[in-house]
Amino acid sequence: MYYKIVVTFILVCCTALPLLAQNSGIASALSPIPSSLLNSNKPVISLNGDWKFEQTNKKGSIKVPGEWVMQGYTVNTGETATYTKTFSIPNNWKRNRIKLRFDGVSSHAIVKINGKQLAEHEGSFVPFEIDITDALKSGENLLQVDVQANTISDILACTSQYAVHTVGGILRNVTLFALPDVNIADFTVVTTLDKNHNNAILNLNALVNNQGQKATSGEMIYTLTDAVGKNVAAVKTLYQQYLVINRL
Repeated sequence: MYYKIVVTFILVCCTALPLLAQNSGIASALSPIPSSLLNSNKPVISLNGDWKFEQTNKKGSIKVPGEWVMQGYTVNTGETATYTKTFSIPNNWKRNRIKLRFDGVSSHAIVKINGKQLAEHEGSFVPFEIDITDALKSGENLLQVDVQANTISDILACTSQYAVHTVGGILRNVTLFALPDVNIADFTVVTTLDKNHNNAILNLNALVNNQGQKATSGEMIYTLTDAVGKNVAAVKTLYQQYLVINRL
């Protein structure tokens, strides 16, 4: 029994530690994407579409999201393919935190902004988020993503094996969005029904993140609407200091 436990522990460490070691610069939680901001009713920009694509001895363009093999590219195991795209930050996003989210890159990604490496991520179908604020400059910025396929997460999940081809590339949406210094970092909704399924208690749990330089306080307003959008309930609750878990 002891032998089995030790062997299991070693196997878990041998598989999990390489995954952990290859994830850096990643936010600990995915931020809820806002529908509006102060001074901006468009706080979200999609970076889907045409990207530049480069691999050994071959350059071209590629559609994101999508697999590279489906678009005529063959990238060998251990070879790195480079995606690049330029973008600019709207003027009314200034004094906000700028976030970059990838919903899925297969299977290992290194993300750079203007030549500076900000994050490394392992895991084909796991979304990840990066705060890129401090790496940005005025005007045009360059986003670069170096991608390898057939790495440890692909091997463990048998992704390419089941697909019967190498699953590589930026597979899902890429989104740029802005958040104020004090923002909702995480939000959970749990509905508990009674035994007859007639009435329910709505439990809300929000994580408020202060990325500014000063302590702050304020209030959150929760609004419940019906199927046609009519307000049926509203509750206010306070938060303060740097980081507060706010429960209703």
